[in-house]
Amino acid sequence: MNLLLTNFLQILPNILIIIASTIVALFLITFIITLIIFKNAFGRGKGSMAEDNELYKDYIAEMKEGGEYFLSLNPEHIYINSFDNLKLHALFYEHPNSKGTIILMHGYHGEGICDFGPVFKPFIEKGYSILLPDQRAHGKSEGKYLTFGIFESEDCLAWARLIAQKFPNRPISLHGVSMGGATVCMTSNLQLPSEVKLIVDDCGYTSPYAIISSVRKSMKLPRFPFQLYVGILTKVFAKFSLKQKDSTVCVSECKLPQLFIHGGSDRLIPVEMGKQIYNSSSAIDKRIAIEESADHALAYMKNKEKISVDIDYFYDKYMV
Repeated sequence: MNLLLTNFLQILPNILIIIASTIVALFLITFIITLIIFKNAFGRGKGSMAEDNELYKDYIAEMKEGGEYFLSLNPEHIYINSFDNLKLHALFYEHPNSKGTIILMHGYHGEGICDFGPVFKPFIEKGYSILLPDQRAHGKSEGKYLTFGIFESEDCLAWARLIAQKFPNRPISLHGVSMGGATVCMTSNLQLPSEVKLIVDDCGYTSPYAIISSVRKSMKLPRFPFQLYVGILTKVFAKFSLKQKDSTVCVSECKLPQLFIHGGSDRLIPVEMGKQIYNSSSAIDKRIAIEESADHALAYMKNKEKISVDIDYFYDKYMV
């Protein structure tokens, strides 16, 4: 017995070294995997997600046709500098008899010309001018990393201030889809110009932390250490915290009219997130339009007649 114990004690250091090495190797491998995911997820958008996504195969032709229509109007290229000195780009179409400007904020790794293809013509026919920004780290806008709405909300504020300065007393709406929806929600409690009359969030999420956690679960990645690593990487590389802003908090501090749109079958941003933001809103007038059969960002295209009723109600009432 003593001999066995002696032998065990002799090999124990080696066993501990093997265990420690294995743990370190696992953490290192997990970190490398997380770093690769981070660079892809938070890095510069590489064009339209919709074009390569099976979700939109039945609608991509309509989206492209709408985008081509908008470009045929020869919108102006305009630029501003962000609060952190990035050069941001947008396309601007000035309606000859404009009754207001709609600032359309596109989604994650998307492009406005595609994301909003189906709504350009209806909005322009109603007499609205359109501002179509490239969100930071997308399109012609500078930036190495996107921030899931946190810094983008400051960019949205800057665009709203520019339009208000160019066209005093003309109504402005902030209208976003997916990450753009979260962006306008996170903009809603900032020092907006009085010209901003309406916030429209189409399938936005509650917070960057919540949506990253939701995606992590869908990918069956462990909460620890993945979530910890992502939090560290966002602070080190992109200079923000995943918990820095929350859409539910922001809309609770905003009194502007707010319309929320969501697909009841959304597999990317759960409809429960849309309901949570809606329930948190302290808007003077608010409504949530849910199309039960619609997947992510497809509520309007799935049932234009139904969703248009709510869109028209808010635009006709408040964009005057």
